[in-house]
Amino acid sequence: MNKQRIIRFLRKLSGFIATLPLIFSFILSYFQVTPADYGEKLRFDDKGEFCALVLAGLLEGEGGFSQKTKEYINDLLIESKPDLVILGGNNIAPQPIATDLFMASTMNIIDEYTALFDNGKTYFTALFGDYDMASLFDKTAQLKRYMRSKYFVGGIAHTDSLYTLYNRKKGLCGNFRITVFAEDKPAYYLYIMDYRGGEIPSAQQSWFEGGNADLPSVVFSFKSLYAWDDNKTEYLLYNENVKAYVSMGDWANEGQDNAEAVLIKTPLIGKYSAEGSVQREYRAKKIVLSKRGGLTVIDY
Repeated sequence: MNKQRIIRFLRKLSGFIATLPLIFSFILSYFQVTPADYGEKLRFDDKGEFCALVLAGLLEGEGGFSQKTKEYINDLLIESKPDLVILGGNNIAPQPIATDLFMASTMNIIDEYTALFDNGKTYFTALFGDYDMASLFDKTAQLKRYMRSKYFVGGIAHTDSLYTLYNRKKGLCGNFRITVFAEDKPAYYLYIMDYRGGEIPSAQQSWFEGGNADLPSVVFSFKSLYAWDDNKTEYLLYNENVKAYVSMGDWANEGQDNAEAVLIKTPLIGKYSAEGSVQREYRAKKIVLSKRGGLTVIDY
């Protein structure tokens, strides 16, 4: 009788121990303390230029974080000297539920990214792609994890440098407008728009159209916020001050619209092969903004 009780007790104990990683993962995802939102000011340099470097589709996390990717990013930061790096989406390969559940592997990959930019003392921000959303951890949890870095530009609450869309609805986080200053005056806006296709939520549209968006702007999104048909562009979101729309992947179009904005496509670095492994072709876009409102695009 005592032996059976001991066996039942041990079974219950082992079951409880097995759930501990789930409990900790849940706490990490939803109850982590929100870090301080971005407070530093990004500025144009003495030449009146601001450089944004866009990397899309790195798909890190397949068996850990690739050493080759680390070396590529480190070398690129030294060579291109960006003022801001934008991770353009599909930054993280979908993690098995078990490893996210018991090891919070998505969060570990985010920590690897933040370590790279912390060590390089380089400001960065992030878009969310389809594969990022395949994680056990939602956008809010991932965003809060990025925000642990003092070099991450983005957040949930408004600051002098950041205009955000959140409204306590987790599905709306990941939309924010970064201000670039010339001396101490706002001079340029960078819109980080969470868009992966489909209909634009009315709250997102209202937020984009509001907020006194009266400065030259560049809009960054994972999927294109415009439709291209017979060399005619129809915008899903439009503001007359937008100088360029930057989107990621093969579904984007690139070129100069006849009237309004430059369309910039950033190709995805990583793609899945027929065998299911990630194959990478490292490339990036450097977008040099002028405080007078112009821009130049350089392929890396």
